[in-house]
Amino acid sequence: MTKQRMGFVMKARLFWRSCFIQSLWSFENMQGLGFGFCVEPWLRERWGGSPREEILALERNCEQFNTQPYMVGLVAGMACSLEASAAAAAPEDRPGIEGRLRTLKTSAAAALAAIGDAFFWGSWRPFCAVLAVAGGMLGIFLGAQPRTVVLGAAGCYVLAYGAPVVALRWLGLGLGYRWGERFAQELARFHWQRMFSFPRHMRLLQN
Repeated sequence: MTKQRMGFVMKARLFWRSCFIQSLWSFENMQGLGFGFCVEPWLRERWGGSPREEILALERNCEQFNTQPYMVGLVAGMACSLEASAAAAAPEDRPGIEGRLRTLKTSAAAALAAIGDAFFWGSWRPFCAVLAVAGGMLGIFLGAQPRTVVLGAAGCYVLAYGAPVVALRWLGLGLGYRWGERFAQELARFHWQRMFSFPRHMRLLQN
């Protein structure tokens, strides 16, 4: 059976909701309620013909969950993929798919938390800070006004730091959905440590 495509409007809704995943954080479920809020439009569309199954799907996607917030699109896409498979499967096959969804969510959340923290906190944030300082120094060298230098450096930092955040949230939804149950294998194909090495970014900046 061909997997149903995730349309642009639906993807945009999930993307927008993923930006608020931290707003529903709690000690009991951590980001669980935020994750459920993120994928709720998709669950309503897939399970809309069965209110009971829709409620059960929302409950399992509101279970305890915690990862690096910028990486959540990958997990949300994967969860949507498995929920679509479960909705299309025979009733006797659904428990197995739902069990694999829970297992994949837990393992993916832990792996992506480590990857995201290493990249965004340990690599990209200091790289953007160096880039902003370099831009400010260039502005001073060119004789720009102090106000212009400060605003330019701050703007440079915000834009440079935010670009991969927005891109990863958006592209992650599509990747996670396409990977589905192959999520772990596909994730392992990326050389994360080599890609997210701060010294590598410093060498690129110097070149």
